[in-house]
Amino acid sequence: MDLLLSRHKGLLEPAEEIEYVNLLAEAREAPEDEEGNVPEIPLRLAVLNKKLELLVRDSSDEVNGFTIGGQTLWINKYDRANLRNAIEALEDVAEETVKFKGVTIPVSSAKAMLAMIEVYAAKCAEKTADHAAAIEELCSIADVNRYDITVGYPEKLEF
Repeated sequence: MDLLLSRHKGLLEPAEEIEYVNLLAEAREAPEDEEGNVPEIPLRLAVLNKKLELLVRDSSDEVNGFTIGGQTLWINKYDRANLRNAIEALEDVAEETVKFKGVTIPVSSAKAMLAMIEVYAAKCAEKTADHAAAIEELCSIADVNRYDITVGYPEKLEF
């Protein structure tokens, strides 16, 4: 199995993961020509590899992060939902502050920050989906290799 895929198993859809492994095996078994040249990888394998690179980036600190008090943090979707519930409960009992990953902030600020983080996460997910769709439409390995998966993401938040 490819090293990139083995480190990031589960990022591709299951059918794409199987296709990727099969195409990779076929490419490795392809014979060299008379001059010892290895044949070019199939376009579909290049597309799947680029999508895997995109999904690895999407789940990395390059995309997932914001800065608060000079500290770079991230809150996954599950923790954002829990934090939202905690903030609502704190408001209900008139608490004024919440401790968040070691930083104490006013509840009202935490609520606004959480909304901004949620919007940022949604915009990032949308951009990743746009890139994935665009990658699927590429028609040559050269186009796949040139495709820049880093463009179009929103600026990271700083609080």
